[in-house]
Amino acid sequence: MLAQQYRDMGGGRWRPTARQFYTGNASVRRAHLLAVGGFDPGFRRAEDVELAYRLQRLPLNFYFSPDAKGWHFARRSLRSWLEIPRAYGEADVVIHGGGQGILFNMAREFHRRRRPLRRLAHACVGRPILLIPAVGMALAAAQVADWAGWRRTADAAYSAVFNLRYWDVISERLGGRSAFWKLVDSRGPSVYNGNSPK
Repeated sequence: MLAQQYRDMGGGRWRPTARQFYTGNASVRRAHLLAVGGFDPGFRRAEDVELAYRLQRLPLNFYFSPDAKGWHFARRSLRSWLEIPRAYGEADVVIHGGGQGILFNMAREFHRRRRPLRRLAHACVGRPILLIPAVGMALAAAQVADWAGWRRTADAAYSAVFNLRYWDVISERLGGRSAFWKLVDSRGPSVYNGNSPK
């Protein structure tokens, strides 16, 4: 997904925003960082995006340079990887509560996901008795597909695991299924990937 975002931004189809401010390879003037108070150490994930939303208030423009490349080689256990969507979901709820509206983007993006994943989410998100086995089956399918060399199938199954866990923690933090689906349904399917196309 990141590679597709980078291709779209490089091709001018997608305008870079605070949501793409990944500090593995980003630069900003020191004075601007100091003006907004720097990183918030309370964030385990999305600390760079949260910072970017505060930088946006200055206001600053975001630019993308396809020639400025960075590589991030992370080795994680499966257990560690499974915690990432939870951390991002929790961070996004906090950022949204700070007046940044990041969950509106999540809600629009939901409608861009494949229909089977959206249907599975409708059945499972906010219902642990259904979510836990659904995530387990998707994870097993991903691992089998990975072993068999079916890369696209494995990627789709891993994506389902990630998204279901991400959406579920947002549902939990918003107070339950009804609040989550009200937010998702309020944003409709009309915006490209929840971002601002150029």
